[in-house]
Amino acid sequence: MSTLELSQAQQSLRHSEDRFSSLFEVANDAMALSDAEGMVLEANPAYFQLYGFSAEEVIGHSFAIIFPAQQRQWAVERYQHLFSTAQDSQIYESNTLHKDGTPQIVQTRTAYLTRDGQRTAMLSVIRDITAQKKQALHQLFLIEAGKTLASSLDYEATLTNVAKLAAPQIADWCAVDLVDEQGSIQRVVVTHVDPEKVAWAYELHRQYPPSLEGETGFAKVIKTGQSDYYARITDEILVTAAAQDTLLLKIMRELDFRSSVVVALSARGRTFGAITLVTTGDSGRALTPEDVTLAEELARIAALAVDNARLQTTLKQYARDLKHSNEELERFAYIASHDLQEPLRTITSYLQLLTQRYTAVFDQDARDFIGFAVDGATRMRVLINDLLAYSHIKTDVRDFVPFSSEAALKTALTNMKVKIEESQAKIIYENLPTITGNENQFVQLFQNLISNAMKFQGENPPEIRVSARRNPNEWLFAISDNGIGIAQENLEQIFIMFQRLHTREKYPGTGIGLAICKKVVEHHRGKLWAESKVGEGTTFYFTIPADVS
Repeated sequence: MSTLELSQAQQSLRHSEDRFSSLFEVANDAMALSDAEGMVLEANPAYFQLYGFSAEEVIGHSFAIIFPAQQRQWAVERYQHLFSTAQDSQIYESNTLHKDGTPQIVQTRTAYLTRDGQRTAMLSVIRDITAQKKQALHQLFLIEAGKTLASSLDYEATLTNVAKLAAPQIADWCAVDLVDEQGSIQRVVVTHVDPEKVAWAYELHRQYPPSLEGETGFAKVIKTGQSDYYARITDEILVTAAAQDTLLLKIMRELDFRSSVVVALSARGRTFGAITLVTTGDSGRALTPEDVTLAEELARIAALAVDNARLQTTLKQYARDLKHSNEELERFAYIASHDLQEPLRTITSYLQLLTQRYTAVFDQDARDFIGFAVDGATRMRVLINDLLAYSHIKTDVRDFVPFSSEAALKTALTNMKVKIEESQAKIIYENLPTITGNENQFVQLFQNLISNAMKFQGENPPEIRVSARRNPNEWLFAISDNGIGIAQENLEQIFIMFQRLHTREKYPGTGIGLAICKKVVEHHRGKLWAESKVGEGTTFYFTIPADVS
């Protein structure tokens, strides 16, 4: 190589080194050069900012200063092994520490500098990935917590499992307290990363139970629903919290509290408890604002789970109470109706005997009076039979089976043959489907609706059409007539038991028939309604699920 070429090469090398030095200084990622033993030769400003050390504390010292003390020897040995044996550059993740003790997760990329074919230094490019890692861990934690919360309606057991997840995932201590409507505080659970220390927490709670008095901590959270966060618990804070109680101050100092947050358990606008999270000197960690956000999200889903569990428990109790009440009412209706039949038969029989034996003795008024009594007893018997029919809809339930609705209609028409002939009614139907349910109840349903159509006929003989149409998930039945119709404002009232739109003298009946129809349809998980115009007839519609399991 000529002198000129050598000069040009040296100038190019110096230019290259200047460019590298400039990039080294302005890089956003932390960068450090270290020798074969792991001594730091050079580091850029981003490195000092990442770890909080000064240049004097780093340059000429072991790179392992960024690791926890108990891991430094391992870190040096691993570094020296990689330096001497690694074939290519490496990418790996490490748990390091800021100068103030804050844990950091970093990703390191390495490259080697060589001279005359020998490695002389390692260039480490370091990026802080703590936030990304925490975010991923937080998401996994919330997913796991959500599964735990959804796994049971026993909210105390569920909160216990969630607390065990929170310590150690978020903090060293986790306590959950609930407040009832009378203001009593119930400690549900306390967990600690060291199970032996849980007894301390319960003893502290026993001697110094949380109070709703005061403006900080648990009391503040219950009153305001806002979190109470201490990023660093100083001895002055402990002294203030102890309020001149030397024993309490001693216990809190021995527990070595470092940071804490109390987050609210709130649902439907009411705060009914709190989750308390604490870190201690044992772990050396402190709760960050990101941890507080995670704790608040955990409390939000936990509160919803507790509220849902309580609502489910309440609903189940209401359902049991309602079922018991309905069973009692149905039993009463059945027994009362059945027991009323015998005295009615006695009354009717003796009235008929009076009519048969003493007709010649009684004057017309007496005969009319006896006729009124017999008529009243007859109406009472019909009413009792209708009440029995109504109560049987529930108590006579059997397993639903497929049956022909057309066959059920034909049975109803056979039962009503005399009435149909007397009213000269014309019943039109075709191609009614096979459905699943209680066939006897459908016979009664068709019978009541058609009887109702014949009763309220207009000037012309009744013409009644029965049809069914398949919708996506249900059958829609329609029973239309050409009768007198119903006023729009009365279309809901007609399904209420004992509600009548006309006098008994004009249109006889008990006022139970349509109530029975409604109950039958609802028992089959359907809906019954009517559409009508006065003078233009009425159409009763009801739906039945197409597939019943």
